[in-house]
This record gives sequence, structure tokens and C-alpha cells, in this order.
Amino acid sequence: MPRKPVATPKPEKIIDARDAGLALKHWMKSHINPRTNQRWTLDELASVTGISRTTLGHYLSGNRDLRKITQPIAQKLLPVLGMTDQEFWDYFDVPQKRWAEVRVFDQPVQRLEAETLHIVAQDEIKGEWPIAVGIHLYVQPDEGTGFLLFKVGDELRTYRSDSAFIPAGAKSVGAILWADAEPLLRALRR
Repeated sequence: MPRKPVATPKPEKIIDARDAGLALKHWMKSHINPRTNQRWTLDELASVTGISRTTLGHYLSGNRDLRKITQPIAQKLLPVLGMTDQEFWDYFDVPQKRWAEVRVFDQPVQRLEAETLHIVAQDEIKGEWPIAVGIHLYVQPDEGTGFLLFKVGDELRTYRSDSAFIPAGAKSVGAILWADAEPLLRALRR
């Protein structure tokens, strides 16, 4: 039986390029790629961001310091990470003197698609892909493939778009782009 990958722990304090790479690995192992319903891989992150696999590999290995990325790289990476400039700076301990270069100037949800919804699960979301309380969901309205979020009465539920179990009268909210557990994990660590 294959073993599940163990999430890479995020360093308490990021003081160098290696620590920043470990923090990115932690993000990849603690977030679900909505296209595959699996944890992120280097190939998938490269494909979605448009950043070369080699460049991302250098950041992950610590050969390049993620805290010193250029604005064009930040413009590609932060929306996929689902982070604002400030969240990126905090997560990766970016020194304040680098803030002018490591930024994208707006919120990630707005950069993804104008209509993308950011939903925080207030109650457990049941369905084919249960979502725990506190998980952040990013949803593209009016999308009809992959894992979808539905409103069933007063509840939210998840179903695959081709599921035979979608209840009659369920109203589609949209396709789940990704689910982010990091805010919940940070709150639990406090």
C-alpha cells in the first residue's frame, strides 16, 4: 500500500533561501490543486504559474532565494498561492527592504478572474469532497467541470460535475479552483 507523502514542515523563521524553499514545499504539500484533486507537484505549479520548472526547482532547493523574486515572477506566483503581497511577505519572512520589488499590487482573487469567489467554510461542507470548518475556498462562478460547490437549501456541498449524486434542486455556486488550509493551520498553531 503506497504511503501518503508527509507534509514538509514550514520553518519557524525563514532566514535564508533554503528555508524559503522549505516554506514553498510546505505550501505545496498543504494545499490541494483543484485540477488534480491532489497536492501540488513541481510540474503542475510550473504549468499553472507559467514559471519554468527549472526556476521553481531552484527556489525549492534554495539555490535561489524566493524572498528576492522579481515583480514579474511575483505576478505569476502569488495568484496561484492565493496570497496578497502582505501575506506573501509574512509567510516567507520577506525583509521590508525587498517589499518594493516583491509585490503585485492587488489581491490574488481579483487577479485570478474578476468573478472568483473567496469563501471561508463556516460549517463543515459535506459531499463527495468534505471540507472542514475554516478552510478557504476559491470558486469560479458559472464553471461546470471538476469539483463543484453547490447550494442545497441552506448548506454548501461539493460534488464532481459528472456525479450522479447531485440532489435535485441543488444550485451550482461554481467550480472549486483550490482549497487553502494554511489559515486554519496557522490558527491551530496559536
